[in-house]
Amino acid sequence: MLSIGRGIVAGIACIVLLAACQNLGTKLEVGDLQLYYTARVTPGEANDLISFLVSHQSVKRAGKTMRLDKQRDTYILRVTVSSELARDESFVNTAQFFALTLSDAVFHGAKVEVDLCNRRFKTLRAAPQKDLGTRLALGKNTLFFTSRVTGDEAKRLGDYLSEKGFARGQNMTYQLDKEGNAYLFRVVVKRGSQWDADYLGITKAMAYALSKDVFHGAAVKVLLCDETLKTLHVVEPT
Repeated sequence: MLSIGRGIVAGIACIVLLAACQNLGTKLEVGDLQLYYTARVTPGEANDLISFLVSHQSVKRAGKTMRLDKQRDTYILRVTVSSELARDESFVNTAQFFALTLSDAVFHGAKVEVDLCNRRFKTLRAAPQKDLGTRLALGKNTLFFTSRVTGDEAKRLGDYLSEKGFARGQNMTYQLDKEGNAYLFRVVVKRGSQWDADYLGITKAMAYALSKDVFHGAAVKVLLCDETLKTLHVVEPT
């Protein structure tokens, strides 16, 4: 889910703030990216965040200022957007998934909220990370499973993914859900892959293998999704 950041940073405006007029905290700066962090955040956490942000080409192309804070067990990343974007439900949804990405990639599973703010960092809209269910770590990847799935079922799937090498990537996110008697396995893919004949063939074989080897013959659907887990294509065993 790393490409989620591309959606949110595209709408972040460049701002000019004087630290003397507003106590934003300690400042880190890499290129045109400025990150302030408060005393409730450690220097290591701030450095991890800015390192993650500058690894995105889209971030490098846009000058911006952000502020990282922490309230109890939740990290708050404040970013500036227009009032129109703060009211855009699609953009808010993207921000929620970006918060989830930061939780997985930077903050070791801790809660993250992205606050969409005006130029003075007054919150216009809070976007807490999306709730995808219970988290199961697969190396550097994450499998979420909903309340309709048991822990044993999720563990069997996680073990299978690890055994077959699907957990060798970095910062990949999967979700296991259930609808009636059918298991729904959501996988984030690059747009366009859902129409690739070879990829669809591999995915159909995977759906069959999951049914046979993991879920005792139950129906399985593999849902190819975008970075916000919106379904692009549904694949079932032939």
